[in-house]
Amino acid sequence: MLASKLVAEPLHALECPMLADGAVAFVMTSAENAKSRGLDSVRVAGSGGCVSHYSIGQEPDLAALGWATAAGHAYEQSGWGPKDAQIAQIYDTYAAVTTIDVEGLGFCDPVTAPVWLPRALQIPAGGYRAIPMAACCRPATPESGGGTALLVEGVRQLLGRAESERQVPGVERCIVGGTGGSYMDAQVLLLERLR
Repeated sequence: MLASKLVAEPLHALECPMLADGAVAFVMTSAENAKSRGLDSVRVAGSGGCVSHYSIGQEPDLAALGWATAAGHAYEQSGWGPKDAQIAQIYDTYAAVTTIDVEGLGFCDPVTAPVWLPRALQIPAGGYRAIPMAACCRPATPESGGGTALLVEGVRQLLGRAESERQVPGVERCIVGGTGGSYMDAQVLLLERLR
């Protein structure tokens, strides 16, 4: 990535989103209906959102972008946080902004994400990362639907239905986060597998 063409300091071409179209869909039903059909299910344990500005010039803290506020609401509602999740699915458009996301979600201390993130994404020989994470930019494949694709992947992981090379064993909790507009809003969902 860092060897690709410099677009605008500090962003390189391969750190920027590729414009593409994609789609993903899912079906929601009640836990009772799923149970009556013999289906495993996933519930939303907590949710939080924050609209921090409407124009980027109104944002008081470009290093936060509402993530800590959104995550705080979700963690309070669910009673659990980043240390309790086995996986995270994070949507954002630029790799540089993903560092803001993981800090706001509480995976690492403020200003440490540029060091923490590369280490967190390294897969040790024969194992999984400390926190398996998918960070997605704009759709890169026809079947991808951006942030919603990560929600669907989180549900697949919780149900044990991801393709075998992607399936993380023993997933019970997943954090899904996304941002939109001019980084004006941050949205966080905490998902749990129901038994």
